[in-house]
Amino acid sequence: MDMNEYMIWELQEALASSKKALLERFIEWDTDKSGALDKFEFYRAVKSMGFQDAKPEHTSQLFEMLDVDGSGQIEYQELSRKLAKNTKIGSPSRKLI
Repeated sequence: MDMNEYMIWELQEALASSKKALLERFIEWDTDKSGALDKFEFYRAVKSMGFQDAKPEHTSQLFEMLDVDGSGQIEYQELSRKLAKNTKIGSPSRKLI
């Protein structure tokens, strides 16, 4: 597993294991109050979760996995449904870059 794969795996695990806290903080992360997170808001959110070494390419890949409808934004309901399924968001064995 290379560093990119490890970072994606860690991000997935953090999201999956802290659903309640993540959903409670969604409003805080939605800085433009649009009701959805864009890629930049999501990047800042991931960094605020303690992933200071995360790079935009790491969070961009995870963002696309969570953006189920492909709208370019992650809505609260979309994120909630994805996490409520309690499934892996992606696979750490995927080639990331």
